[in-house]
This record gives sequence, structure tokens and C-alpha cells, in this order.
Amino acid sequence: MRGGPTNRRARGPTGTISRDTTAGMRVTVPHNTDRASARRRVDARLQQLLAQYGSYLSDVDQRWDGDTLVFSGSARGFKTNGTLQVTDSDVIIDGKLPLIARPFESRIRSTLEREAAAMFV
Repeated sequence: MRGGPTNRRARGPTGTISRDTTAGMRVTVPHNTDRASARRRVDARLQQLLAQYGSYLSDVDQRWDGDTLVFSGSARGFKTNGTLQVTDSDVIIDGKLPLIARPFESRIRSTLEREAAAMFV
């Protein structure tokens, strides 16, 4: 039967059929400092990473909205977006990965966890 419960297509706002081609991922790391210090560390590390890997990236957009960094961009043609929220005790990274990156999700997750934790040692 077509269009059954396993069909993940949904009508978008324009009435067209769309498919979500991204998978969500959440990483939470304690920062053991105050929000302002944590945000400064995140910002400094982000600038280092952009300087180091910027040649592989395109369409990079980042902006702080209070204590939440909203980001998006592409790497080698694969788009991603998400948020990084600084709370009183944690840094919470919520991101969307292209489905093609799903086989690498555990590797990406462990790299994010390691990099984030290293900022707050």
C-alpha cells in the first residue's frame, strides 16, 4: 500500500511534497564556568576552527542570539545547520547532518564531544 505509515513525505507550506533529508544530533558538554566565560571560549575556538578549516567551507553563517549561537554552512557540498546553546552548566549543540553523513554520526559525535570538552579543561 502506497502512502502508508512508513512514508515520510509530508506536504510543505506550499502544498508540495517535501522530504526531510537531515538527521538531528545533540551533544551536551558541561562547561564548569559561568555563561560569559563559556561563550568567550566557544567563540575563540570557533574562530580558530574557521581559520583552520575555512577553505573547506562555504556559505558559513553564524550569529549569536543571546546565549545561543545559530549556525549554518556547507562542507564539500553537504549542508548543515543547528544551534549551540550556553546554559548555566552546559554547552548544548543541536545540529542537523545530511543523511549521507549518518554512517559517520558516531565519529562526528565523538569529535564534537572531545573538542567541546577540551575547551573547558
